[in-house]
Amino acid sequence: HQINVGQGSSTLIEAFSDNCSTREYAMLIDAGLQKAATTINNYLDNANVTALDAIVATHYDQDHYGGFVGTAMHEGGVVRRNGVAAKLKLDGGIVYDLGFRGNVGDGTTLGQYQELMSVLEGFFPIFRTTPLPGNFIELYNGPNYSIRYHIIAANGVVAGPEGTVEFPNPNDNQLSIVGVIQF
Repeated sequence: HQINVGQGSSTLIEAFSDNCSTREYAMLIDAGLQKAATTINNYLDNANVTALDAIVATHYDQDHYGGFVGTAMHEGGVVRRNGVAAKLKLDGGIVYDLGFRGNVGDGTTLGQYQELMSVLEGFFPIFRTTPLPGNFIELYNGPNYSIRYHIIAANGVVAGPEGTVEFPNPNDNQLSIVGVIQF
């Protein structure tokens, strides 16, 4: 689902069981500006998504992570307290981001993102991790098919068929987490 948040972007990825009767995994990639939180929450409500297993902040521009603030406060929270915990032996959901590299962003947006993570961690247990090119986020692995989010770029490194390529002086967008769905 591509959610219209105005400036920036927000994508909801859902994975269902083999017979499509049960949602097995829900992940939100980016959340637009903070004012987009209401739009996202309404969209999630209309799609009957009460909680997310994971969120992905592709990079530290406010029009990609700002809406997570309001989304995190939404009834049901952003991150499910079970499901992921059972699969990955964690206490809460997962936040995928670029890590707190000192040279990322203009300092202001990175600092605001760090504050957001502190707020989220104050509400419920989360697990933060930085995916590497070539990593997979397993969305569903059933008897008849599997769905994975394959990370092809992160922190200025792009994975290709012949290995990885690194941007010499990456800008914020070139540092982004980029992935493709494999079904």
